[in-house]
Amino acid sequence: MRKKAKDNNQIIVWEFIESKSAKDPWREHFNTMIEKIEKGEANWILAWKLDRLSRNPIDSGKLQYMLQSWFLSKVVTNEKEYTSYDSGLLMSVESGMANQYILDLKKAVRRWLDSKYAKWIRPSSVPIGYLNDIMNKTITLDNERYQIVRKMWELMLTWNYSIRKTLRIANNEYGLRTVKKRKSGWWELTRSSWERIFRNIFYTGYFEYNGELKQWIHTPIISMAEYHRVQSLLWREWAPKAKNREFPYTGMITCWCCWCAITAETKNKYIKSTGITNEYTYYHCTKRGKNIACDQKTTRVEVLEAQIRDILESIEIGTDFQKWIYATIRENFNSEFETRIKIFETLNSSIISEEKKLWNLTNMLLEELINKDEFTSKKRELQDKIENLKSRRDKIDLK
Repeated sequence: MRKKAKDNNQIIVWEFIESKSAKDPWREHFNTMIEKIEKGEANWILAWKLDRLSRNPIDSGKLQYMLQSWFLSKVVTNEKEYTSYDSGLLMSVESGMANQYILDLKKAVRRWLDSKYAKWIRPSSVPIGYLNDIMNKTITLDNERYQIVRKMWELMLTWNYSIRKTLRIANNEYGLRTVKKRKSGWWELTRSSWERIFRNIFYTGYFEYNGELKQWIHTPIISMAEYHRVQSLLWREWAPKAKNREFPYTGMITCWCCWCAITAETKNKYIKSTGITNEYTYYHCTKRGKNIACDQKTTRVEVLEAQIRDILESIEIGTDFQKWIYATIRENFNSEFETRIKIFETLNSSIISEEKKLWNLTNMLLEELINKDEFTSKKRELQDKIENLKSRRDKIDLK
């Protein structure tokens, strides 16, 4: 097109690269181009093809009107030229054909998607934690990642973790990475992609299509109740409050007088005669409520624990209940142990990937593709990441 402008002795005053599809109106660069033409800064448009300029009736009509009102002298493409004399019929026909092509393509794609879903075949990629089984045309759990994803949902359900904090744990502590593909993958997850995970109903065994919620054939990672609980936190833009210290009995007990929550605090007392500072923990009623008239005083943790011990000693557990407890503990332990193994394997894979990057970096230095300062800086960064991942891996108890 630059050569065509040169052959016609035309000066190119502006070049626009439009990333948005021409099937929709109100494109930024297209509107800027029209404004400059209306101001008299240019009187030709050069484009490879007419449908690169417009495939919608609004922008096509705008171009035709500008040609007929002489704002534009010509619209020049690689194949032909459009002037005010043929804009009424020729441009209308070609613009209409381009617009109809979009409509037909949309209909064909929708029909293809419907046929895939009717055969229980998901035509798009699955979220992290799942894999597309291309051979059997089904969706399977990603044994390397789904337990870590489930662990992150469980952290969100405690109300003590934000999206940012769970993302940091998944990336740094558990070494979670995207699926390795031929030319991409094995990346850390970003904040936006991580937030989409907690908003994706696919993890419940359902999917949304055409505004309808349908049950799919894949194995759910969470229940629908757990999904809605996390959504209630996200929609409130909830963020957990920072805690300086955790106390074991807060949240479990309430005040018998006013039924408000119980809180705790720690105080230090310096004993002058011995020169020792003793630490004391006190539990007391928060007295947070309307028209609260609670006269209960503080209680030392030792007194509270003695009361709890007396209550526990008075409880008898039946044989059947004991068996159920042991079975539940054993099941939870096995599940937790499997999760630890997966986390250990994921961290190992991340370490191998980072060591491979370090090896490639050394080759780049030897081939003089980077200078020594760049090598030293990047090498230190990779070594720190490797040491951090190894430290996380070595802390995992697999006994």
